[in-house]
Amino acid sequence: EIAGCVANGVPASAAEVIFEDMVTFASYAFNKSHAAAYAVISYETAYLKCHYPVEFMAALMTSMAGDAKHTADYVRNFDADERTMTQYIIGAIADLDIPMTPSAKGAFGLSAYMTNLTMERLQRERDELLAATPETIRSLADYIDAIMNTGAYCVVGGEEAIQECAGDFDSIEPLFNE
Repeated sequence: EIAGCVANGVPASAAEVIFEDMVTFASYAFNKSHAAAYAVISYETAYLKCHYPVEFMAALMTSMAGDAKHTADYVRNFDADERTMTQYIIGAIADLDIPMTPSAKGAFGLSAYMTNLTMERLQRERDELLAATPETIRSLADYIDAIMNTGAYCVVGGEEAIQECAGDFDSIEPLFNE
């Protein structure tokens, strides 16, 4: 195996180290087409993360939604520059202050009345969003861990679909009473 190296002037000890490194690497190596596909995926992922950080993080969190450990880890390791934080904040504020049709205003008013949502509480939420920092986001990881460690899950969906999976749950509690 190393005779060719030694014949070309490479010390035997160095050739053995190189050979062992190659054997170790070979357990992970793959052909060029596979490497090219990985390169494309890596490039696209980096591009999306760089140019669409808000959407990238949302997709990443969505893909990990059923995996509480990873969700908490992603939140715990969250980092964003000022520009990206501004994008997150603008998106969140926009969700609070969407333009509404008269019908939507009526539905929102009824919902606010039923849940005791006041304008002061809405303003407090806006103020909290505007003051958010990456540290604020990272601090939520402990809450995610605490909630997930209770073993309780909230599943929202059609009654028929939930009833089909009733055996998967300890209990089923309706959110709204009829």
